[in-house]
Amino acid sequence: MTQMEFKGRPRVAEHVKDISLLDKESRGGADPALMSKHNVLTRAKKKHAFLCVQTQRLPEARVLYQTICERDPQDSNAWFMLGTVCGRLGDVTAAEVALRAALNLSPGFPQAQLNLGHALELQGRYAEAEDYYRRALSHKPDLSDAHESLGRVCQHRGDSHGALRHYQHALQLNPTRISARLAAGRLLQRMGRLEQALAHFEHALSAAPADANAAYALGGVYLDLGRADEALRYARLAQQLKPELLAAVALETSALLCKGDAAAALRRLSSVLDHHKTVPELALIYARLCDCSGDFGGAARRLETLLSEVELTEPQRELAHFRLGEIYEAQAQYQRAFQHFEQGNKIKPARFDRARWARRIDGIVESFSAGAIARAPRAGNCSERPVFVVGMPHSGVNLLAQILGAHPEVAGAGENQLMAELALECEMSCASMPGGEGLTQLNRQQCDDFARRYLDKLERAAPVARRVVDAMADNFLHLGLIALLFPLAHVIHCVRDPLDTCLSCYFQDFGGSHDYARDLADLGFYYRHYQRVMLHWKRVLDLPILEVSYEDLVNKPEQVTREVLKFCGLKPDPRGLSFVGKINQEPLTPTRVAPARVPVSQYGIGHWKHYEEHLDALRRALAGE
Repeated sequence: MTQMEFKGRPRVAEHVKDISLLDKESRGGADPALMSKHNVLTRAKKKHAFLCVQTQRLPEARVLYQTICERDPQDSNAWFMLGTVCGRLGDVTAAEVALRAALNLSPGFPQAQLNLGHALELQGRYAEAEDYYRRALSHKPDLSDAHESLGRVCQHRGDSHGALRHYQHALQLNPTRISARLAAGRLLQRMGRLEQALAHFEHALSAAPADANAAYALGGVYLDLGRADEALRYARLAQQLKPELLAAVALETSALLCKGDAAAALRRLSSVLDHHKTVPELALIYARLCDCSGDFGGAARRLETLLSEVELTEPQRELAHFRLGEIYEAQAQYQRAFQHFEQGNKIKPARFDRARWARRIDGIVESFSAGAIARAPRAGNCSERPVFVVGMPHSGVNLLAQILGAHPEVAGAGENQLMAELALECEMSCASMPGGEGLTQLNRQQCDDFARRYLDKLERAAPVARRVVDAMADNFLHLGLIALLFPLAHVIHCVRDPLDTCLSCYFQDFGGSHDYARDLADLGFYYRHYQRVMLHWKRVLDLPILEVSYEDLVNKPEQVTREVLKFCGLKPDPRGLSFVGKINQEPLTPTRVAPARVPVSQYGIGHWKHYEEHLDALRRALAGE
């Protein structure tokens, strides 16, 4: 079958090459003669109509199929083709009418069910679309397009894991399906599972070397991984493959900015910006260059124009509001800034399940009681290589990881997902054990095996480093397992004023992750239970945990750095300490507008005071009210 798409939106059709096969498939194997009894048009005319579809003469094809349907209203195949053509022309209302007519005549026609689902999805009627996608699968379980479509619907309603299952099922049915490969990769990227996203994008570009979207996606995930050179390479490749792909220019600009060359980034962007004032990606990256351009007002006007005049996707609208919040905050217009941060967070309603989060913390505390930990076996390794830096997002985890990474004997592993994956696998193993009381039910061999897998990854990533820093902040959930797998590991817990921490999370566009961060009351609830589990670890673990205050880190960085290095068994080094001096002079990573305007210590400490009138719900939640 040949897939046909129109301008990047969800597909409306999959056609077969020969009309006789289409007749047979559309009627579920019915005798074509039954259809021809009512057909007053010649077969040659039907072939002419389909030839118009194949040669992209869609308006002509639409007229022909309308004529066929008027002359023979019982021809379900003609109605199907009319609906398909209308969909490809962008007239989804007419597509819906024609496809419903096809299904009235042939209720078990899976391709018509699928395409009707596409037409409904394009109208924003997601529940109805999902119903038709599932009907299509009930008649044709190997329809990979239907699984991909269900993935999109699941993703729209916030069910990332369900969406990923459907994308993976689509790829199992059809491993060459590039659109499903890219969709899975983008979802994994938004979920923070960057290495897995990278694998999908690499596979897609290998299968379709001339696909500019695959090259662009690959460059984007390299940028998220902090690998600016690779991001730059693929951004430029995407432009070679498709010069009109202006999003790739924005990606190239971001990569130059990540490399620290803001001037080159601004020059590259300026070469196209004035000719494309309403291209979302260009306006959004221009907002990040305010500190270099000085054009805060111009950047804000571009974004305000986007929001009022351009049809944006949900992620683009969300990001535009966050960028405007950052611009107005940098100009000390705190009331306007908060309004935009609030609007950005409200684009997708908060779906944080407080009861589920509380139950998860209850389960951790119960499973890792002092008695259970005392009885649990430990892995036999004596490795001191892993350094786990944990805490809330925006509590100083990444800042401290960068400081440690400047030491010549330390390598960074970034935000490593492996511990979370091992924890999930361990939990599944324990669930099948008698009692299933938790991870403390692991035996010595299992502990050794899980630890070896993690250490092997560190070995591949940094074979000569004495210490390797895992900066996945959420590993605070897995410190019990870490204590069993790495009895000699180093754990550093970053803490920061709760109001500053939560507000900074609220002002951050996390994409598809950290659903608790979209609502201040949810943030307070999440933070309180995070504190609860950290207090539990301090009481029951024999693993040493060093607590580092963000406020101390930015006010007296050299003193704190020396303490951290000593805790990790490392001697101070002039190369690492010279890096520390940059903290209060310039931003270490240009991810936001505001930090580029003022030193970190001034920006980060007591910042909540500018927004005090908006924080009642957060205060109550932090207090447990």
